[in-house]
Amino acid sequence: MNEKKFIGIKLEHINLFDKLLQKTSTSQHVWIKKEYENNYNNFRQLLSVLTDSKLIIQTDKKIFLAPTIHELNIDNFLVHLINHSEYSNHIQKYIESYKKIDGQIAYKPNRSDNVKYSNIRNLLIDSDFIHYNASSNIYYFHPNKYESFLNILYKSGSVISPEVLKIIKESQEEIGYKAELEVLKYEEKRLKDYQKLQNRISHVSQKDSSAGYDIKSWLVELDKGTFYECYIEVKAVSKDNLKFYWSRNELLKAKREGSKYLLYLVPVVSKDKFDLKNIEIIPDPYTNVFKSEDWAQQIESYSFKHL
Repeated sequence: MNEKKFIGIKLEHINLFDKLLQKTSTSQHVWIKKEYENNYNNFRQLLSVLTDSKLIIQTDKKIFLAPTIHELNIDNFLVHLINHSEYSNHIQKYIESYKKIDGQIAYKPNRSDNVKYSNIRNLLIDSDFIHYNASSNIYYFHPNKYESFLNILYKSGSVISPEVLKIIKESQEEIGYKAELEVLKYEEKRLKDYQKLQNRISHVSQKDSSAGYDIKSWLVELDKGTFYECYIEVKAVSKDNLKFYWSRNELLKAKREGSKYLLYLVPVVSKDKFDLKNIEIIPDPYTNVFKSEDWAQQIESYSFKHL
């Protein structure tokens, strides 16, 4: 494996390369190279790694994203590095080294391994996937990156231990619950001038997990002087792509309620912190998300029964 080819690649390099590919309709090699080198001096190095990983296709004059790739992001980059590049075994072994330590997904390398895996480790730190505790010499995966971590493991065919899977599922549930609590506070603040309505806000998901939504609140029409119930589904999401999962039950409830059903996408900063200034509130998400061409859909599980 040519380690030098991978040294120093950062998330900002990948992001700029993707931005340039998306910006030009002609995909001209010369233009992309010129624009990239106005910012960084490792164009040939990055181009070689992206090509080896089958993320891009290049000719003498043009550069294209591979047909199955819609954008370059850190998740795609890592999956393709593991699946298609000369770094496959190296990176896969490093990621699989993360196990349960103190109830978290973490890795405590010896000195030799710390040097051996320094390039992929530095990329993950730069991408905010992991952080380092110097006093314990342990690298921890950020809980808000657990979903991406699990996605990378699945797509790369890596080994997922039951204890790691359990940590991820429990963490996702905890973060989801905390996001719901933040939305409850948000709704109480929004209805601060309507105390009777404020007192009738209900955390439904804690009483009925089959309701198809998390919180019952109220919408006020000032011009008409009326108010009516609304049904809020809360999704804790990555601030990078707003990806979320929607159950069939939630989808059907959204379809039935139309504009009275609201989807609250709450960006996760860390396990205990959310970007509340950038909550995205989507009314009638059945129309504005499920039926919209602005949102990509992907089926990740199926249900079967014998006929």
